[in-house]
Amino acid sequence: MELNSLKAQIKSGSFDHFYIWKVDEPAIARVYRDMIAKKSGANVSYVDTIADVFGRARSRSLLSTKTLYVIIDDKDFLRNERAWKALGDGSELKDDIVIFYYTSADQRLKFWKNFKDRAIEFGKLDDRLLVKHIQKDVPLSEKSCHTLIDVCEGDYSRILLEIDKIQNYSDSINLGDYDMCLLQLLDEGAIYKQPKDAIFDFVSAVLDRKPKLAYDLLEQSYAVGEANMVLLSVLYNNFRAVLQVQTCASSDVAKSTGLNGWQIKNARPFIDRYTDDELIHALEILRETEVGIKRGEISDEVSVNYCLVNIL
Repeated sequence: MELNSLKAQIKSGSFDHFYIWKVDEPAIARVYRDMIAKKSGANVSYVDTIADVFGRARSRSLLSTKTLYVIIDDKDFLRNERAWKALGDGSELKDDIVIFYYTSADQRLKFWKNFKDRAIEFGKLDDRLLVKHIQKDVPLSEKSCHTLIDVCEGDYSRILLEIDKIQNYSDSINLGDYDMCLLQLLDEGAIYKQPKDAIFDFVSAVLDRKPKLAYDLLEQSYAVGEANMVLLSVLYNNFRAVLQVQTCASSDVAKSTGLNGWQIKNARPFIDRYTDDELIHALEILRETEVGIKRGEISDEVSVNYCLVNIL
């Protein structure tokens, strides 16, 4: 079933007896669930299995309120073909509606093949749509919207939670600049940033002589389990490349240094951030530290911080 077909049903107020939803984005599914409930005049109720629904439907009185049942990951229903048939004409449900939420779908199962024309997928929204949704709720710039999307890894449910934080923070300090509120919340850690593989960003920050950024990215590298010896090795190789490119007098840098085009391209932005002597000193510190770790003379835990103190 296409999402547009569901939208048409909501507009007309004519609904199926039950729906099967593959839900990757709960916040969007919740919007459609609420629209169905409102248009049909039903109260939303969460139950564990379709058996619970059948039991309640049989005991309903004439004065009972119409109910929209939501069942999340009912694994028994995936193989209960008798229940499929019982739901078929809707007679077991009377006026009630059932929505099955599934957070994963094994397309090899007979269930998904049987109900392929009824299943609706609520997948992740693309960035363009997320920006529109965000700006409906809070006046962030497009750049800030993309920052929020990146931090929340495109998860609209998480984005909504963070939007509430931004709005509440703005109200509490009486600051109408929502972009600034977002930055402050990120800096203070009130909006959680998922650790990411930041090793190359970390190296770039060190080569660019940006201490605060370098230390922040070092923490992210540690958060994803990056080893100190790996960090030292990558730092050494990149400092050496910068030194080779910076001191090369030949017009054919690749031939003179032995570096490939990619290495040369990555080194060029950091030319003259350090003097030649400082680059040589950095390489000496990194090599001495690596040897010191292997000999047990320097603690692995403090090795990278030791190098940064002596280089930056």
